[in-house]
Amino acid sequence: MGMLIKYDLKGNFKKFFIMLMIMAILNIALLLKVNAGSNGMNSIFAGLLVTLNVVFNFAALLICLNDFQRELYDDRAYLTFTLPVNGKQIIGSKVISTFIWLFITAALSVIFILMLLGGTGEINFSLLKINQNIVMQIIITLVYMFIDSFIFICLAYFAMILPKMANLNVKLGKFLGGLIFIGLMVGLTYVNVKICVVFPKEMVINSVSGVSVRIPASDGMELFLVTGKETMINIAGFIYSVVLSVVLFVTNSYLVENRLDIK
Repeated sequence: MGMLIKYDLKGNFKKFFIMLMIMAILNIALLLKVNAGSNGMNSIFAGLLVTLNVVFNFAALLICLNDFQRELYDDRAYLTFTLPVNGKQIIGSKVISTFIWLFITAALSVIFILMLLGGTGEINFSLLKINQNIVMQIIITLVYMFIDSFIFICLAYFAMILPKMANLNVKLGKFLGGLIFIGLMVGLTYVNVKICVVFPKEMVINSVSGVSVRIPASDGMELFLVTGKETMINIAGFIYSVVLSVVLFVTNSYLVENRLDIK
């Protein structure tokens, strides 16, 4: 699987190098504008900087997903999907390489946002002074974000694989895959919300008091919520997300290994 990851990273290196260079140049330009502008303009440029980083992180995800879809329909599909490796290794390598690029893009975004919050164009390390409870909040938040991203990626893979199994052409396959993805995303999110309503108990990590479990006064609609001092996560919804991520990964691996007809 290591060779597959290396192959994927090498294939997207040029794209990401260009994208990250453009991202860095635009961030530096906006930071210079923030430091040189008036208070009113500072807010505008700061907002643009944050928006810019969100857009580039989403673009990084789209590049990786598009690479998987292109590989399904290009000639190199025969090479990739007929290698002497199992489906779990193929899907696992794709997911890991995607997360590597997402991590690099997100890390660069964090650096520039810390520079923005520092107010002087330098990284404000004082923002990183945290206690044990805040560390737990950050870890839980990152784990939840990882699982949600994993589900999003695997669901996108699943929506791409199904049209290919039906031997549809590229345009029709992309269109149908998009409809499948939207439909499944809406349906699975609806199920998650219903689970959280039926089982509203949530885990709360407070930056001062630590971890506790409670039943919220509301209808238990918070799947995941971060406030100034608290991180709240619905326990049943979290378990559902973990199970769903495993099911999607196993399903994609099985389809790639046993049901994908590469011609």
